[in-house]
Amino acid sequence: SQAVGAGPLDAYTIRKMLPRVVAGVILIQISWPIFEWVINVVDDLGHGLADIMYAPFGGSSKMDLFSLLSPQGISSKAVVFNWVGLGALAIFGIVAPFIILGMLLTVLVALFAGFLTLLFRKILIILALIFVPLALISWMMPNEGLRRYWKLWWDNFIKALMMFPLIIVIIAAGRIFAKIGGVTSDF
Repeated sequence: SQAVGAGPLDAYTIRKMLPRVVAGVILIQISWPIFEWVINVVDDLGHGLADIMYAPFGGSSKMDLFSLLSPQGISSKAVVFNWVGLGALAIFGIVAPFIILGMLLTVLVALFAGFLTLLFRKILIILALIFVPLALISWMMPNEGLRRYWKLWWDNFIKALMMFPLIIVIIAAGRIFAKIGGVTSDF
């Protein structure tokens, strides 16, 4: 193919592909620690964003479920209202138990869906780590037809990684709204 000047091994293709081949061979050897570090950085980013959001409210230790439900700093009217609301919920459960069961089923389905989403994210990340060498090989190839597999792998890897910070920010925002909504003033 060098004499003809065409084919898969002509001088231009080799010259174009050689830097990617050298970088790819090195990256394949160290891909596991590099991408493990990237995963840890993105997970730390999610926890860091939550800590930044919790900082004005006393930190993450003040934003857990028990702290949000504790009656410290809440007026006695709010505590009485909570007991009245709990009593009303018990009476409503006796009068209309299927509505309460429907609400509980909805909550359980939502929690199960959230758990499955995070489990699916973890599976996608592990599969992406397994297929890093193949993705890097497709990145090294000179034609764009094979490089699209690298782009597909990279897009899915980034989306799976960024799902964690997004979910953490949504949960932190929910806790902040619960904290703000739980504060009542005496009239």
